[in-house]
Amino acid sequence: MSTLSPQAYCYLRHPILSSGETMLQYTIQHLCITGAIRLERRRVQAHARDPHMVSRILLSRVNRHPVATRAEGYVQELFPRGKEVSIGQLRGKIKKELPDFEVFKYEQVLPDLVDAGMLRSRFVRTDQGVDAMQGVRRVRKFIERRIDGLLKNDRDTLIANLNALGSNLVLLDKDTRDKLRGMLKEFPDLTLTMNIGSTLENSVTFDAFTAFDTLGFGDSFDAGVGDFGGFGDGDFGGGGAGGDW
Repeated sequence: MSTLSPQAYCYLRHPILSSGETMLQYTIQHLCITGAIRLERRRVQAHARDPHMVSRILLSRVNRHPVATRAEGYVQELFPRGKEVSIGQLRGKIKKELPDFEVFKYEQVLPDLVDAGMLRSRFVRTDQGVDAMQGVRRVRKFIERRIDGLLKNDRDTLIANLNALGSNLVLLDKDTRDKLRGMLKEFPDLTLTMNIGSTLENSVTFDAFTAFDTLGFGDSFDAGVGDFGGFGDGDFGGGGAGGDW
């Protein structure tokens, strides 16, 4: 299966209706999974003047990690070098830098897909683009439809298919993610080794995957601009563009 990223899948799944906001969300998730952005959950002081300790998710840029596309490079630049940012700080940065999410779709993701031979124009997919998108969809649907049996009787096949999805595992629907969370509790050290490019591999624990459900972005955006609704749980059908449109 092609190493198609979730933001590319989102565009190719429905070139006309797919959302730039969803693609931005998936690009952040993709970079967290592939290692270009570090995600940590720590107890920190609530505020410089408030010593109360709170649990927060902190994100930071990994400068030594190369990115492969314009979209990934653009998103990586949203993270300051040598500094951790909270979700709230990232929300504010995105609101300032990208008031129109469709700019991200058409100025970042579109050229990547044209260069990769996946699109002929804004809304016309190539045969290669259709094949790559359908390859991801087949594996995703296989896992969603057979998750109960795979968890009970064939975890080796489940792990192989999750590895095949790579960072596209964020496309899985909420019910499937919830069931995988139970698997994490049973196997806390479970690691996926995902091939994320022709020469680059990355290992990620399920903890990084399940943490995405807590990364909500919607609260700080203006009404009507869209709904991040938490990674993977927005108003775009569980995994976003992964639903049947």
